[in-house]
Amino acid sequence: MRINLRLVGVVFGALLTGPLLGSLGGCSTVVFSENTSTQRAAAVEREALIDAASQVAKTKWPHPQNASWQARFISMSPGGERLSQSETINAYLNSLSSDQSKPDQVLADAQGHLAAASALARAANAAAGSIRPVKADVSIVEEAIGDLRDTRDIYVASLKSLAKHGEPVQTTNVRELKSEFDDAIRELGAAADLLADRVDGDQTETFAAPGPNVSRGSL
Repeated sequence: MRINLRLVGVVFGALLTGPLLGSLGGCSTVVFSENTSTQRAAAVEREALIDAASQVAKTKWPHPQNASWQARFISMSPGGERLSQSETINAYLNSLSSDQSKPDQVLADAQGHLAAASALARAANAAAGSIRPVKADVSIVEEAIGDLRDTRDIYVASLKSLAKHGEPVQTTNVRELKSEFDDAIRELGAAADLLADRVDGDQTETFAAPGPNVSRGSL
């Protein structure tokens, strides 16, 4: 599993940052306090979101040099060499069992990724309905969308490679699989937009007026 150190830092920074607002204009003090159980619930939801995204990011192949995630990670082959996308596809196909239909194995692996994407969409929608989502939640989903696009391309290219080498691959199966991934990507995009809207709405409310848990000092 890949570990995005930058994103992890953002997430844990968000978890550790408390909503504290100092004195304004020298005449009043506004302090926002959150119930411990509320903070715990938000942390659990965020952990579920991160876990769901990590399942989307898991692959059965090393990550290619020319894929979009290369800007975020440096993935190495067992021998320490960076792989091109074509080399990645070959490595993946060579890892498949010769005792079973390779196209069927590719389609089964792809369905597992689609299931992971669906689970992430549910987790993202749940986070959007939580008490206080943060920008890091949006970043988690957006990065997973990038991962899913790259994963889609590997599966589609793998099926085309198998067909080129005489394996029984139906053209309709390739089109349908790509369509399923495109639908999953759109679903995640909608979930990311919902999260972003909720974050923006919370920020607007925070700066516009004090929330329900506000204690004011005397003027």
